[in-house]
Amino acid sequence: MTPENPSLKSHLDYLAGIFGEAKKMKPDEKLELDAQSAQTVLKTLRALSQQAGHLELELSILRDSEAGKLLAKTAEQLATGELTGLLKKAEGNIIRPNFGGKKNDGEA
Repeated sequence: MTPENPSLKSHLDYLAGIFGEAKKMKPDEKLELDAQSAQTVLKTLRALSQQAGHLELELSILRDSEAGKLLAKTAEQLATGELTGLLKKAEGNIIRPNFGGKKNDGEA
């Protein structure tokens, strides 16, 4: 495995290669691993576990992001509906601000 950060698939292919000889063996035959091969398998399994954890985290973040977009869109639709209702209620009402100056009774 020469790449710096091999993919999950390449790790699994590598492990399959280590145990590939077992495919040619009879069911009652034993497969033996030397310590170096066993350590390589262990190291590879740990790397696979770490990669799987990273993939799960990435997927979780993506799902949360998508859910957040949906939530924002729903909130925007609800707010727009509420504002539209408030504007319809306020139609025809004239609001005159009182800035504390001269009283204006509408006479010029």
